[in-house]
Amino acid sequence: MNHIIYTDHALLRMAQRGVSYAQVERVLQYGRKIYHRGALIFLVGKREIRRLAGFVNDIHELEGLHVVVNSECVVITTYRNRATVFRVRS
Repeated sequence: MNHIIYTDHALLRMAQRGVSYAQVERVLQYGRKIYHRGALIFLVGKREIRRLAGFVNDIHELEGLHVVVNSECVVITTYRNRATVFRVRS
């Protein structure tokens, strides 16, 4: 992503949770995309760790990191949750 826009809320949460801009960029680049409750969530889980372990340096530091983006592709918030399992409905 060339230019990422962040809400004030996202910047506050990133600071509180120790999430860097570089980590957000990497999650947006390598993370799985899930639509949930009208938002797009990018996340790096165990599946992505296994797939990218030999190709992306320090991918393990992103495990459980979620980046929530709205319909205008603005980052709304970030959080870590290693236990979250989303089920896609058909």
